[in-house]
Amino acid sequence: MQENFVTSQQEPIMVLVSCANAEEAKKIAQNLLDKRLVACAQVGSQIESMYRWEAQIETAQEVLLQLKTFRALWGELEKEILSIHSYSVPEVLAVPILEISHYYYVWMMKELLSEK
Repeated sequence: MQENFVTSQQEPIMVLVSCANAEEAKKIAQNLLDKRLVACAQVGSQIESMYRWEAQIETAQEVLLQLKTFRALWGELEKEILSIHSYSVPEVLAVPILEISHYYYVWMMKELLSEK
């Protein structure tokens, strides 16, 4: 699966969050960075989302937030996102990172496991 340097306790994941706008994405990112729940946050460009909501097909302009963290932090991270997100049912997905640069992984360890 992953290189030997990745420990089972610190499996890297990428978390994707659809946000109402860039301001909300930045607010969530800043909060998670302040709490050392993510090592990196990337606020993407505006995207057009289409989804079914309450028996209707909806279209909305959103911003995709990408977060890099460890699986062990998922529970606390998800709870924090849900507490500040403007949507009643926000899209919050975790995707395993199957391959990662040793140097980036070491940097993540330093950022996420240092004294809070």
